[in-house]
Amino acid sequence: MKNQKSISCRAFSLAELLVVIAVIAIIASIAIPAIAGITDSADSAKDLRNAQNIAATYNAAIAAGMPTTVAADVPEAVAIIMVGTNFNVGSTPYYFSVDGLSETEATNAISFLAFQDGTIKYSP
Repeated sequence: MKNQKSISCRAFSLAELLVVIAVIAIIASIAIPAIAGITDSADSAKDLRNAQNIAATYNAAIAAGMPTTVAADVPEAVAIIMVGTNFNVGSTPYYFSVDGLSETEATNAISFLAFQDGTIKYSP
């Protein structure tokens, strides 16, 4: 027996691996609901911002001279703004729309809007 050296293998035991997996599972069970809450609040903030944009665009069109009889309620006014509306004040043409707003986003934003005196009021 010539020069045989003792070779020792170092590895993780099954118990150590199970403890690490359990710790990761506990951290994940805490983090996943927190992340879901963050996305929900982001969606709510997006709906509020869309409602503000709709109200501002519609009221700007009214201020520029768009007839107030164009829409009778919020969903109709939102549809007009989403599609876009053309009108003339004297010889000056105007076009108003909310770009990039999907139908679902507009539907979610409608709950924050109220129609009053021919204009749209934003009410968070």
